[in-house]
Formats: sequence, structure tokens, C-alpha cells
Amino acid sequence: MTSHSTLSRRFAATFLLASAVLFSGFASADDTSKAESADDSLSVLIITSGCCHDYDFQAKAIQMAATKAGVEAKWTVVNDGGKGTQAEIDFYGDEDWAKPFDVVIHNECFAATTNPDYIRQITKAHHAGVPAVVIHCAMHTYRDAEIDDWREFLGVTSRRHDHQ
Repeated sequence: MTSHSTLSRRFAATFLLASAVLFSGFASADDTSKAESADDSLSVLIITSGCCHDYDFQAKAIQMAATKAGVEAKWTVVNDGGKGTQAEIDFYGDEDWAKPFDVVIHNECFAATTNPDYIRQITKAHHAGVPAVVIHCAMHTYRDAEIDDWREFLGVTSRRHDHQ
């Protein structure tokens, strides 16, 4: 069972990270707002890869935006699965894949991945209380799946968008 303080820390981590990413262009942090020690830093996982975008650039941009906004974080970036629309990232194979992290940023784009057990292994971690930030293409990922677990986790169904 997850303790109240752990849930509060995770909620704060999600809120701070989302704020940093969303408002990095508007925020300026002074040195006094940074964490006092490494123990206070957030443990952030970025899962990224797939078709259609420059995921290396996006992962670096997210980290830089968070740092600029004063978020002290220890980053783990998993860029696995290639550039296609179908992949299963090995990192999710560990039953406790999300346990070491305060927040997970989903930035993967695998629309044609349909394995129900694989998708449920991902969403199970978030149902257990690990917060997530979901970025752009991850909103349309697993869209060919017959199960709705990913869409229920998101709270929205997004099957496509027109190129801008």
C-alpha cells in the first residue's frame, strides 16, 4: 500500500514537472527555489520513441525546461522501440518498472501496438499511484488496441490528428 506522504510527494512531483514543462517559457527560477540536496530531487522517467517526431530532442528539451523552471530532478530516459508504429519496450517487462520513480513522462508513439498484456502492464503502474505526464503522440498510442485500458488511463480517446 502506498503511504499518504508518498502519494503527496508524487502528486507534487507531477504538478511541478507538468508546470515546468508547460510554463517553461514563462517561468524563471532563482537559485533559492531549487532543492537543498540530491535527496530532495525528483526521480523522473521519460519513456520515449516511435514514429513521427524527434524524440531525442524532445527528451532533452523537457529536461532543460524543467531545469530552467527550478525543478531538481534525477532523469532516466528510455528511448527504445525504434521509429515505427509497433513496438514493445522491454523496460515495461519488469513488474515494478515504475516503482523507483516519482513521475513518469510518456512520450512514446506506437499506434499499432495491440498486445493487451503489455498495455495493461503499463497502465497498472499508474492505477497503483505512480503519476504520469502524457505528451502529444502518446495520446494516440495503442490506438489500434481492442482494449480501452490506455484510453481509460488517459481519460480521453484520441485516434489521430491532422498534420499541422
